[in-house]
Amino acid sequence: MQVPLWLVSLCKVKWSELPNKSSEFPQLWFARVEESSVQQEQTCKRLLSISEYKRFKLIKSTFKQRQYLLSRWLIRYALSNAYNQPVDYWNIEEKAGKFPVIHNLPVTTYLSLSHSHDRVVVTISNSAIGVDIEKIVPRNNMAAMAELFMSPDELELFHQHANPALYFYQTWCIKEAYFKSMSSIEQQNVTLRKIDSTLICSEEKGGMVVKTLLAEYMLAVYGEKNQRTIQCYALNEHDAAYAAFNNNDKLTFNYLEVVL
Repeated sequence: MQVPLWLVSLCKVKWSELPNKSSEFPQLWFARVEESSVQQEQTCKRLLSISEYKRFKLIKSTFKQRQYLLSRWLIRYALSNAYNQPVDYWNIEEKAGKFPVIHNLPVTTYLSLSHSHDRVVVTISNSAIGVDIEKIVPRNNMAAMAELFMSPDELELFHQHANPALYFYQTWCIKEAYFKSMSSIEQQNVTLRKIDSTLICSEEKGGMVVKTLLAEYMLAVYGEKNQRTIQCYALNEHDAAYAAFNNNDKLTFNYLEVVL
């Protein structure tokens, strides 16, 4: 079921005032790599597990190091809010090419992570969920890239679309979000070309699909369950741009800007 986001509340809250409501799933957590995030990045560096630190040291780019630290901080921050634990509580093990394993989750919890340029987003839910965010940038080889992951029907729609770049990123993000919601065993037998984005967005599929533009970024979320409410939290003061969502009466999108 395709459900654009509906912004129903926008307010600033302090971390100490955040409601610890793990039952209010799914949740989306946003952050931005910028000057104001340096403190969180450095704090997270001291919290990294041995496996995370090894992964961190392999990253050559200073910016990508910051992106990695902020993503691991965001995971800890989201879990701490959901389960009322300190940020240094979580036992996280890095897995090459996979989402990290969190060994001390109190209950079965599903998380997904995505980052693009300076944006980082994490989803957390009590059922399978996936997220992808991509910055929309011009590509000279877009048509060639589309052939690598689009089905024949999707390619036809791509070439006919009034805005091929928008369709390109929308289709990519939907497929990526759906793929990330799958188990590792399921992923072994699936390629992006085999994932039908049209079917995913149809009523027949029965899951929750969110696809929307956030300024110059495309965001997609796929949830196994067709839930009507998403709680959204933005860690950085300047992320008010995430308030720009389409109105729709099928989904409630509660937005809280967290003041650190």
